[in-house]
Amino acid sequence: MPEQDIQRLASMLSTLEDRYANLNRKIEVIESNMLKTDKRLLQETKLLTSEIAELRRELTELKDKLTLVAKELKNFAPKTELETLKKTVEFFDPMQFVTRREVERIVKEKIEEEKLSSK
Repeated sequence: MPEQDIQRLASMLSTLEDRYANLNRKIEVIESNMLKTDKRLLQETKLLTSEIAELRRELTELKDKLTLVAKELKNFAPKTELETLKKTVEFFDPMQFVTRREVERIVKEKIEEEKLSSK
């Protein structure tokens, strides 16, 4: 083999070795990035799983509270009953009623008036 062929082969071999080294560095960078991405995704997945569990717990609490509110609402009077009660109160007009003390006072006044007028 002539010397030029050997130099050309040596040059090609050196170029191939450089390319191989560059490819190895790129593969290492890609592997490193993949590991970092995997670690980040794992952390995010754990966080999301935790948040989902918390949301489920809160949802269960809300359902329980809504059930309780619904049960309590059944104990309230319906609108028609309230309207009937309102009409009854308006009919009797409790503001026009007198108290026992007022009646006793009025009776005493009348008795006093009678005593004074009979003298």
